[in-house]
Amino acid sequence: MYIDVLKISDGKDKTLIFTIGEHGVEGIFGSFIMEVFINEILPLINLKDTTVILIHPINPYGMKNIDRTNENNVDFNRNFLSSWDKVFKNEAYLSLRDFFERKGVIQNIFIERIKYLKDVVKILLKGEAKLVKNALLIGQYESPKGLYYGGNGYEKETEFMIKLFEDVFKNSKYVVHIDIHTGYGPKDTMSVVNSYLFEIDSKTFEKNIGYAPVVKSENSEFYAMSGDMIDFLYTLRNERFKDVKLYSATFEFGILGSSTTNEIESLFRAILRNKLRFYGSKNKEIEERVKKLYLGAFCPSKEESIQKMYTQFKKAITGILTYEGFIKQ
Repeated sequence: MYIDVLKISDGKDKTLIFTIGEHGVEGIFGSFIMEVFINEILPLINLKDTTVILIHPINPYGMKNIDRTNENNVDFNRNFLSSWDKVFKNEAYLSLRDFFERKGVIQNIFIERIKYLKDVVKILLKGEAKLVKNALLIGQYESPKGLYYGGNGYEKETEFMIKLFEDVFKNSKYVVHIDIHTGYGPKDTMSVVNSYLFEIDSKTFEKNIGYAPVVKSENSEFYAMSGDMIDFLYTLRNERFKDVKLYSATFEFGILGSSTTNEIESLFRAILRNKLRFYGSKNKEIEERVKKLYLGAFCPSKEESIQKMYTQFKKAITGILTYEGFIKQ
């Protein structure tokens, strides 16, 4: 399995990087979005002064095996730490470890769901729902068999991407990077997620690009995370390539939805997929059903949803590239 990199043209001043599949399974819908970019957005870009780099996918193992993580169960979007001296201990995750990491062979999905929902009710009665969300999404570095595991050092795929980004910064004056993700956020809605290090506030940027919603990767607007690739890029630029102008963002396509009920369902599918990975299932039929459930949390199944997010993507990417000067008005 390989990370495919396609370099289009050799512009001297500007570079546009388009990445998918950092969370492998998300690259399936990401492939469709990349195809839209190639067919409908790329022709609008002046390739005489712009290099375009397409990366498909960052996590080929996860894409092939219907999983977010790689063969080491590492979540790449928790692996891009600016320094491994800054790894924190996620005490909240460890306190809920038995809830997140369920042991034993999967015998029956219905029974698994009932057991899970009983535990969810206990958590809700204790008023710990917010604790669960924050403990999980920020990432953790203590449990290799757990959810959102960030690893204990850079993965080979992360090292590859860091080297690629460094090379781009060395040879460009202006870099725009768009990374495609799916799963989180309001149903059938694409959110532009800027780094918390991005200097323009979200409402102002919405006006600048003619698209909403725009949020930042912080708990007040979206959620905070450790080892995020977009945050890493801003830190890399700020520390070593200060003369390079940078805009880097995630396009996040919401699939199941952001209601409490939908978030509970999404977490169940993640826990069940993790259990399948480490303990297996009673038979092949159950394994395929678990993977199908998991895939459904990251890929839209209805044509109406696909068309809605297709339209949103085109509006957002056109607005951003026009504002950043990569598409001429």
